[in-house]
Amino acid sequence: MITDVKNTFAKELAAVGASAQVGNIIDLGAEYDASIGNEISCRLVVTTVYAAGTSQAFAVRTCATEGGTYVEKGTTGAILTAALVKGLEKEIKVSGLSRYVQLYRTAVGTATGGAVSASISGR
Repeated sequence: MITDVKNTFAKELAAVGASAQVGNIIDLGAEYDASIGNEISCRLVVTTVYAAGTSQAFAVRTCATEGGTYVEKGTTGAILTAALVKGLEKEIKVSGLSRYVQLYRTAVGTATGGAVSASISGR
């Protein structure tokens, strides 16, 4: 699959420790019109096996203004650490996004190893 670097949250980025944003914030642009209702897909791939912690959940969140408060639009739900093996792929389909989009990881327990690649497509 070919992905545009401007639509990439993270490429083989360590996503460990406490809950936090994963990688970059994607700016869909001032002309982006969420009212069109186009569905966007976030593809997440585990690139390094996870260690420790209980589970991780990944969510696509959006905000109308840079540095504002983000609202969750879709999630993987909790994924047990034992299932976070290299090559695991998850897709989060969302619509109704505002201009700024981020990937957020919610940790239960503290992961000491693990990395992901994630990007969006379909806009």
